[in-house]
Amino acid sequence: MSADSNHPQPDNSTHSRKNEHNCWFHIRAIFRCMLRTGGLFVRWLGESFREITNFPHFLVALFTLFLVIFAYYAWDESKRGTAHLQSQLDILRAEQRPWVGISGLGAHRNTPKVIAGSDFYIYVNWQNSGRLPAFNVKRTFVADLQRPVMPLQPCDTCGNGEVMLPGIPVGATPHIPADKLTPEIVNNMITGAQKIWLVGRIDYLDGDNPPKAHKTFVCYSFVADGSFIGCDIPGSNYAD
Repeated sequence: MSADSNHPQPDNSTHSRKNEHNCWFHIRAIFRCMLRTGGLFVRWLGESFREITNFPHFLVALFTLFLVIFAYYAWDESKRGTAHLQSQLDILRAEQRPWVGISGLGAHRNTPKVIAGSDFYIYVNWQNSGRLPAFNVKRTFVADLQRPVMPLQPCDTCGNGEVMLPGIPVGATPHIPADKLTPEIVNNMITGAQKIWLVGRIDYLDGDNPPKAHKTFVCYSFVADGSFIGCDIPGSNYAD
């Protein structure tokens, strides 16, 4: 038997009930104080009507109460108006900022079909559809036969990037080299067992002070009928 077994253990339930009792005691005391104060105020109002000397004080109290209520509603209306104005400013800012995204995509006109032993080119166009220029634009596009891992890493060979004006499309022609397009690969594309993947990434800055960074992720697959469909890979075809 341990030495502590000879000593009585504290009753936690009793201690908890005592704290609960003290809590309710303070709540009742506060409630009684509020009732007493309210009763005194009502009594003072009644005396203000009976005693003409108290009437100016009654008017001051009434006017002060009116000012408090008016100030509260004015503050609440101002808060609502500020929130609405902020939402309008956010919408206006989103409309004015640059938006760089894909504007065209497909098989290049010189290589409309996948042929074994021949290069296959893809054209991809992108442009700034916003109203302000995009700065430090860096992009990379890759055509591959392997299922990609999204998102691509930022381009580390693009230097300082470019300035992209609104409404002017820019293009690139990534391709699959001829030595990768074997007869087996082409046959697998016809049966649907093989796809050509096009993945890309565009990074740019807006004109805010300080500038904010934005990015666009691109992922499409080319199938045998000549069409491109969006990837179902998490993190693909995203823009912010």
